[in-house]
Amino acid sequence: MIYQSHKFFCIKCGNPGIPVQRPSNKQREKFHRKKLYCIHCKEFTNHIEVKDWEQEQEFRQRFENGEYEEEAQLKDSKNAL
Repeated sequence: MIYQSHKFFCIKCGNPGIPVQRPSNKQREKFHRKKLYCIHCKEFTNHIEVKDWEQEQEFRQRFENGEYEEEAQLKDSKNAL
């Protein structure tokens, strides 16, 4: 079985998380979200899965444009309850 390494980026801080090896027959859709522990934020946050360099650049551009700010804040308000 062939495995591909995918990177995950935190939507709160934009930093990379721990990569995951996925079998080639178990791929996820573009920008799949997964709740992982962010080693930079020190909490569980949604991370965006990127499969290659082009998707990583697109994520970085979207992050810089503030596309994920509202989603990251919604997560914070849910934890405050």
